[in-house]
Amino acid sequence: MIRQIDLPIYEQEIHLVLGETSISCCNLINDSHVNEDKIEPIDCRGFFWETNYKYRGILKKRFYIALSKHELENTTLEHEVIHLTWSVLDNVGVKINSNNHEAFAYLFEYLLKSFRSKIKELAIDKNK
Repeated sequence: MIRQIDLPIYEQEIHLVLGETSISCCNLINDSHVNEDKIEPIDCRGFFWETNYKYRGILKKRFYIALSKHELENTTLEHEVIHLTWSVLDNVGVKINSNNHEAFAYLFEYLLKSFRSKIKELAIDKNK
């Protein structure tokens, strides 16, 4: 399943992809969205992927974090949110370095809470 994660401050399109395996996550992405490229099915713990898509003729970014169901209990989510945070800030032009990393810390915290909340919500819905 694919669920959008809201990010109002930077207005970026972010998705959580949950599947049985990372390969099934890749297939979900390829089957669900029209992107400029396709993700090659990969067998891994989880992954972050960014791509481009066209909206009304304008090229935009789309970001994904994909997790297999057995990855929800380890640190894969946090690891992938670090990649996502860096890429979102880079995409919107926020420069980060050792003297200027507060934007990274706040965005990381916001995204991590958002992903955890969405995962919890999906687990509750599944148990109904």
